[in-house]
Amino acid sequence: MQGLQYLAGFFIFSKKPGVINLRRVTSSNEYFPFIDGLRFVSIIAVVLVHFVDFYAAHTYEVDKTPTYDQWHLKYAFGSSENSILLFFAISGFILGMPFAKRYLAKESYPKLRNFYIRRLTRLEPPYLLVLTGLFLLNVFIIHRDTFMNTLPHYLASFFYLHNIVYEAHPTLNFVFWSLEIEVQFYLLAPFFARIFKLEMVTRRVLLVSGILFFGILNQYYHPPFLSLFNFFHFFLAGFLALDLFLNNRFKKHYAFDLACLVLVMLIYTGLVEYSVLICFMIAALIYFSSLSIIWEKFLQFKWVSIIGGMCYSIYMLHQPAMAVFFNRFFGNDMIGNSLWLDFGARLLMTLTLVLTLSAVFFVLVERPCMKREWYKRFLPRSK
Repeated sequence: MQGLQYLAGFFIFSKKPGVINLRRVTSSNEYFPFIDGLRFVSIIAVVLVHFVDFYAAHTYEVDKTPTYDQWHLKYAFGSSENSILLFFAISGFILGMPFAKRYLAKESYPKLRNFYIRRLTRLEPPYLLVLTGLFLLNVFIIHRDTFMNTLPHYLASFFYLHNIVYEAHPTLNFVFWSLEIEVQFYLLAPFFARIFKLEMVTRRVLLVSGILFFGILNQYYHPPFLSLFNFFHFFLAGFLALDLFLNNRFKKHYAFDLACLVLVMLIYTGLVEYSVLICFMIAALIYFSSLSIIWEKFLQFKWVSIIGGMCYSIYMLHQPAMAVFFNRFFGNDMIGNSLWLDFGARLLMTLTLVLTLSAVFFVLVERPCMKREWYKRFLPRSK
């Protein structure tokens, strides 16, 4: 019955009593719509780029046509690499928030037990449900590989170790590589956040130095597998943005809108690629977004923040949805015998499919897991 109420909230989107809307549930009373708006910018680029990759692999190499270059579609569809880096910085910003606020207010250290239980109950159920579903789908339904060949990869992904064990992206869903990096940061975030106990000038010097050190080091040293080491400077960029945000001395101004417009163009399009510079650009974008006027209104727009709030569901489901869509339903025949008609039609249908599937999953699975201590309803009650 509760699931039906969630679905009603999705289709009706009302604030009437008894109808639940699609806004994410936060662990505190604070909610920052502009952060979900930035998540929207990131996840849209990820989905679009992966759509182009799937289309090129299964239908036609559209990204190598002259029209694709003349229309600058590469920039219009965005940079999935930079989008993931923005996600990392947002994680640093959000996960550092409760610790930084406590330290700056001279309050006691937050309980680690609550922090880890919150991460475990919030992220694990949706992830393991999708991972197990993909395992069953690949082995027993589409017969992509055998049970014994797939099981080790499943177990490696189950414990977020596929990057390390196999030195390759997860086979069941290659996008899970970045989630493994996120989990490594989640485990260590409370200890990294102790930097906010330091005096302002000292911690900012350390944050900037850390970004420069890890950013430059990663230009020259590449471990055989991906880990937090490769992206630690982007999480530090989130810490830096958080420090500026909590100690803000500026008023909102249209000048910050101009700055955000330039930063978004450079980051989204990939005109500035993976480098130390982009760390500071992402930190500035997060901070300036909170000080902008028009840009923040766009980020706070109802459906922008809602889709951004569903980014975890979209992130996990868009790749399997595309695989099933391309491989099982349409095949390689072009719609109307026209490349661009086919490309546009499939893009529209894919976006509709991904958003619908992700919204249903978000309503029925992810959003209920956002509620604090939801799992206690299933535990036996003591007298």
